[in-house]
Amino acid sequence: MDKQLRRFVAELMQRGHASVSMLASTLGVSERTVRNYVHRASDELSSAARIENNHGQITLDVLDREALDQLVQSTPVDRGSESQATRVSELLCNLVRRSGWVTLVELSDELYTSPRTLSDSLRDVERQLARFDLRLERRPRYGLSVTGTELSRRVCLSSVIKLGQTQPAWPELQSVMHQSEKCVRSVLEGSTLRISSVALQNLVIHVAIAVSRMREGNLVSLDDQTRTTIMSSPEYPTAEAVSKEIASEFGVVPPLDEIAYIALHLAGRCTVGELPEGDEPLISDEVWDIVERMLTSVWKTFGIDLRGDLELRMNLARHIVPLRMRLAWHMRLDNPLLQDVKDHFPLAYSMAASTAPILQGAYGSTPSDEEIGYLALAFALSLERRETQLPKKNILIVCASGQGSARLLKHRYRKEFGDYLNSIEVCDASRVSSQDFTHIDYVFTTVPLDVKVPVPVRLVQFFPDSEEIEHVRDILREGPTYTLVPQCFKRDLFFPHLSFSSKDEAIDFLCERASATGLTGPSFAERVWRREHVSATSFGNDIAMPHPIEPTGSSTFVTVGLLDAPITWDEYGHDVRVVFLVSFPKDADDTSHALIDTLTETFSDQGGLDHLMRAQTWESLLSLIKSHTV
Repeated sequence: MDKQLRRFVAELMQRGHASVSMLASTLGVSERTVRNYVHRASDELSSAARIENNHGQITLDVLDREALDQLVQSTPVDRGSESQATRVSELLCNLVRRSGWVTLVELSDELYTSPRTLSDSLRDVERQLARFDLRLERRPRYGLSVTGTELSRRVCLSSVIKLGQTQPAWPELQSVMHQSEKCVRSVLEGSTLRISSVALQNLVIHVAIAVSRMREGNLVSLDDQTRTTIMSSPEYPTAEAVSKEIASEFGVVPPLDEIAYIALHLAGRCTVGELPEGDEPLISDEVWDIVERMLTSVWKTFGIDLRGDLELRMNLARHIVPLRMRLAWHMRLDNPLLQDVKDHFPLAYSMAASTAPILQGAYGSTPSDEEIGYLALAFALSLERRETQLPKKNILIVCASGQGSARLLKHRYRKEFGDYLNSIEVCDASRVSSQDFTHIDYVFTTVPLDVKVPVPVRLVQFFPDSEEIEHVRDILREGPTYTLVPQCFKRDLFFPHLSFSSKDEAIDFLCERASATGLTGPSFAERVWRREHVSATSFGNDIAMPHPIEPTGSSTFVTVGLLDAPITWDEYGHDVRVVFLVSFPKDADDTSHALIDTLTETFSDQGGLDHLMRAQTWESLLSLIKSHTV
């Protein structure tokens, strides 16, 4: 039983019975919260007591006094074993909601966690608060207090609230969210305004937080210009309708600034691909210029020129129109696909992350991981289109078993790989030395060749299995640069059995070793940390791939670190044991693309990664990388 519920039951034990309004006033909560306490207490008291609500009069019927005393007076067990991320979220929620001071002892009592455990978490709390322009003040004899605007407080609160999840530090919010969702849905059902399910969930959370904060007397304040601009927006009438529903449901009348606050969230509702036909935003010259700068940055960093992809330009521009609203007002938007995007499209995600400084400079706020994930979807679509538009290959098939066998293999290759092939020539192994390779891109041979040829060679089976078919398809789809990927790994940049206590130590060590090669440039470590501060480079499967936010070296190479024990890499609590520190050259080429695509496949090979972490040898690393290249 939590502290608030214990206070409620203890008050009833003293009085025997009391009205809902009296209990609400005594406990400093709403009448709705008191009614919620009745249901919760009835469940938790079980056979010790029975609580009933008869027309606004709450009565307590004691069935087992001894058991009831134990339930109310018992001290809950320490929750120090819970995850650091959970503890930080609860601390944030508790501290940000407060308008006054609280001591560490008082806080530990409320959260049922030892003062020392809470003290250890305060550094992470301060780091999170800074993301929302909030500060944790400390004062002797007074304790702790958060300072910052109401708008910043609400954005911070929304970052730790999930729809449908109970919030231990804010238990009454759950019922408020349920009622807020009804209010929002009833308005949107009769509105022409389109909104996705994800954006709807975020809007409900913000509305619920707004209602709870208004009931506590905490109001958003906007400047006159902002208020006037928002009141003339197409979303404002819908926000007014939502506010009327709130007034009817909760008995709280939102002032103009609170209505404008709801309109702001409606204006920032859309992401890539969500705007319906006929609902196109007005795209300004400013937005087009930002898109141009983003694509130029990607070209310079990764050596992949997407500037001619008009569909990508449009997708980015349409996304930036609402995104700029979210960035300017530090709005949060959940992304349920974030982990999948990181896992399956790391190149696209890295591209999106590399453009974050451009957006930050334009709109005053760094895009969150979730926002970068949405931008990455646009880049992923572009890369997929680019892949299908690659020129088809000309190949030579070499056999040593006669023309009949060669024609059979030719037929098989045309059937399996026809989408990637322009021409297929066949040749007996004895005549390879006299073959003209002017127009040949690859050689596939069923026997080892004893002569050197000027193009990549792949030894294949006459009857290839499904795994080999997939490898050949990758070769034809991606290009000859994949043969160069293993050369990006150096034995002297491979460091097994490392022991670090933090991400900082791991990155600093690997940056130092990479810089010692002389291939990185003097600002390599600084640029790696700038990229890491934009968005953590962990993938959630014990892997991290830090890299500079912009190229600084003269060649593409990877510094690999294998840890004996995992370290926590990001705010989501992801552990990392394998670190691939990637250096891109200033004049990037397709090798960078090939390397990241190879690493993408490698990161998905859980069996291969497990073997690497067990063996921790150079041979096991090279074998893993080669298994995902030509």
